[in-house]
This record gives sequence, C-alpha cells and structure tokens, in this order.
Amino acid sequence: MDMTKFENQAWEAIKDLNRSWTSGATENELSKFFHPNVIALISGNKKIIKGAKPCANHWRGCFECKPELLWEDFDPEVRVYEEGAEKFAIVACKFKISWLESGERKAALGNDIFTLRLEGDKWQIISATV
Repeated sequence: MDMTKFENQAWEAIKDLNRSWTSGATENELSKFFHPNVIALISGNKKIIKGAKPCANHWRGCFECKPELLWEDFDPEVRVYEEGAEKFAIVACKFKISWLESGERKAALGNDIFTLRLEGDKWQIISATV
C-alpha cells in the first residue's frame, strides 16, 4: 500500500506503540503515545479507559500478563484528515498475538482502530478501540 508522508507517520506511531508495549516499556514510556485526554474502549473490558496514564497502565498490564509475548501488526488502512492547520488520522490494522500460558502457546487474531492527532511533529492517540 502506498502511503503519503502523514499516513506513514501515523502508521509508524502505532507500530512504535506496539513495539514498545510488547517489549516491556514502562508506563511513563508508554504515556507519550497517548494524548492526555485519550479515551480507549478495550474489548472485553466493561468500562472506558480515560487518560494517558491509565491507558499506558492498561497496555503495560497486557505485557505483564502474557509471558513470551509475540506480536505482529499488519494490513493497515490509514486515512489522514486536515481541518485548518490540524491533522487527524484514523489507523485500522490487523494483528496476530501469541503468548505462553501453562506451558502451551496460545494465539489470537484481531483488529485495532486508533484515532490520532498530530501534536507538533508527533502523532498522539486520542481514541482507541482494541
């Protein structure tokens, strides 16, 4: 898929988030990916997570509860929208995840969708459905 400069930057931001949490980044390191007022809807979670620190804590918790975690994100669909000087992006992608559980390798496939806003030269997640 050929992407524009801004589409590629938004996709790279999501891949950077996924590389970070799957390699054990700290809550503070993960917080930089999220806008302070981010809202996230997590599959299987009965409540919405609000704020950068709670989102970072959730992503960190996913790493901690899945030993020998392997992750692959692929097949991105990225759209960038401009409103005045502001840029927003929608990034949808598929993922494969596997982890060790009771000595057995478990695996799953899924989809994520993120909304990002360009803050200066950095894309930040403003909403997520994962």
